[in-house]
Amino acid sequence: MEISINEKNLERAINVGLMIVFCNEIKLLQNVMSGNKENIGLAFIGQNVCNKG
Repeated sequence: MEISINEKNLERAINVGLMIVFCNEIKLLQNVMSGNKENIGLAFIGQNVCNKG
């Protein structure tokens, strides 16, 4: 039981860590590729995911 709880905590920590990295990538996309409409759309969707997460 204890191992199971620890695994869930680890999984959550990894997911949070990945979300932070993902959000940083999205911000980078918004900064670097602001002239490209497709990338703006992708960054907008990504930002919505970040806000929900």
